[in-house]
Amino acid sequence: MGGEQGQPGVRLVGWYAPETGQPTAFPTQPEWQPISMSSATDGSVWASGGNNQIAVWTGTWRGARPALPPPPRTFIQVAATDRNTAYLLVFGVDDESLLRPSGVSLTTDGGRTWKLRSLRGSTLRGSRDAATVGNRLVVVDSSGGVQVIDPTPSAPRKVAGTPSLWSLDSTGSRLVGTGVQDGRYYATTDGEKWTELQLPG
Repeated sequence: MGGEQGQPGVRLVGWYAPETGQPTAFPTQPEWQPISMSSATDGSVWASGGNNQIAVWTGTWRGARPALPPPPRTFIQVAATDRNTAYLLVFGVDDESLLRPSGVSLTTDGGRTWKLRSLRGSTLRGSRDAATVGNRLVVVDSSGGVQVIDPTPSAPRKVAGTPSLWSLDSTGSRLVGTGVQDGRYYATTDGEKWTELQLPG
């Protein structure tokens, strides 16, 4: 990803065009390789890179690099609500392990300012995936359990009775989660109540 089109070994960054639902490449590419991308409800797209890089697409790429505590703090995953609001899962906050999220950074002004809050002592161990539904961040932890984080300062909380999930995909007003073992699909509008989707046979 990044670099010029057709360069050997470089993948183009693409997304599904909202008006057609068809995959398409961005007309310009980031200068770094994204490792996490999140489409927002208003058609904007957020991307994060491996060197604490972040950018938002709103017709062109714009940098939105947040201020973090000193290294080795880093973030891997971005989850967007709209062109102004996005979450980052941050690793290494409060000297906790770099192997699990230990902080959440939130912007509500398009990345100009970020508020970092510690998840120290939380039960969130690792992260398989994260996405937003409404203004809430939904995280699938390393055991497939669902945890939610609200925009107001609060620790992540486990949601009981949810299916064991592997990945999440935001579809605007709801999330779709993929089952860990059976590949079944589940949908939610709040991160708490999940309904299995019946796929066409």
